[in-house]
Amino acid sequence: MTMQVHGSLREIPESSWNPLVLATDFYQSHQWLLTQEAADWASASYLSIPGADTPTAQAVAYALTTCRYALPHWSPNEQDVLLVGGRTGYHNRLLAQPHACRSILEGLSEHAASQGRCWLLFDHFDHRSVAAVAGHTEVRVALRGTAAKVRGIGGSFDDYLARFSSSRRRRIRAERRAFSQAGYSCAEGRLADVLEEAAPLIVATLAKYGSQVGPADVAAFLVPQAQFADAESVVFTCRDQAGALVGCSVCFRWGDHLYARVAGFNYPRLVGAFEYFELVYYRPVEYMARHSLSTLHLGKASIATKASRGAEVYPLWSALVPVGFLGRPGVKLLDPGGDDRIRASVSSVIDSVPASTFWIIND
Repeated sequence: MTMQVHGSLREIPESSWNPLVLATDFYQSHQWLLTQEAADWASASYLSIPGADTPTAQAVAYALTTCRYALPHWSPNEQDVLLVGGRTGYHNRLLAQPHACRSILEGLSEHAASQGRCWLLFDHFDHRSVAAVAGHTEVRVALRGTAAKVRGIGGSFDDYLARFSSSRRRRIRAERRAFSQAGYSCAEGRLADVLEEAAPLIVATLAKYGSQVGPADVAAFLVPQAQFADAESVVFTCRDQAGALVGCSVCFRWGDHLYARVAGFNYPRLVGAFEYFELVYYRPVEYMARHSLSTLHLGKASIATKASRGAEVYPLWSALVPVGFLGRPGVKLLDPGGDDRIRASVSSVIDSVPASTFWIIND
C-alpha cells in the first residue's frame, strides 16, 4: 500500500482525516491535532494509507526534540523514540482498518528509521490497539495509568442519579440545592467567548494543585483550542451576583461523547456551594441528557472522586515497538512493579470496575 507523509495537517482536508476518528478519539481528530501542531519541542508528521474514498489507516507521529514530554520512566530517551498518536489527552487508538494495520505499522517503522529513531512509542494506548499491534510484532507494554468516564447518562439527570445508592442520591441532591441557593447565574458557551475571563481562573486552579503553569502557558494552549476546535467546545460557566466569572469547565463535544478538559475557579469569590461538582459533573450531565450524548470523559486525576460520581475506571497503556519489528508477535511486560503500584493507588475504587475490563494484559 502507498504511504503518504505530510508535514502539516493543514495539507490534509478534515473530510479526509476524520472518517477514521470515532467518538472515542477526539484527541486524534483533525480539529484537536491542529491545536497541538505548533509545539517547538516536537516535530509532527501525518501518515496515511489512501483507500477508495478515505484512508484505510493513518497516524500522527512526533519526533521529540527536547524532554518536555513526560515519557514513562522505563522508556528510551526522547531522541530514540517516535511518539505515535495524540501527545495530549488521555486516550490513544490505532486508527486503522484491520487489513491495513500491518501496513501502517511498517510505514511508521520506516518513518522512524528515516528520523534516526529506534522505537515507536504508543502512549495512553487502549487495550484493543495493544492487541491489534501485538498480532503483527513484539509489543513491550507497561501500565501507564488509569482514566475515568461516565457512561449511559440516559435522558435526564434522574436517570444519571439512578445508578447511585439512596444515600449518595440524597447527598448529590443536597449539593445541587446548595448551589441553586447560592445566587449564581449559569450559562453554556464557546471557549472563544470566555477565553480571556477563564484563563486566570484556570491558572489559579492549576496552581492550587501544584502546577507551575503560568498565564502565558495557559494562553498558549487555550488560544489554539479556541482557534481550531471552538465549534466543538462547550464551556460551563457560573457568575456571582456582581456578574464576575467565578467558575468554568472547558469541555469538547465529539460525536456522542463529551470530554472534560480543564476547569478554573476564582476561589476568593466562591461561597462553598459545591461549585466544582456542579460545573464539572452535574451541568455537563444535564447537557448530555438534553443532547442525547452517551459518555463523559473525565481524564486521569482524582480517580476516587470521579468514581464516587458514577465514573468507571479503565487502564491506559504505554507500548513500545522496535523499529524493524524485531522479535515474534506478542506482548512483553516491561514494568510489573509499576502495574502493582497503579493497582494499589486505585484500590478504593477497584470493586466498582469489572476485572475483565480493568486489567486486560492476560485477556
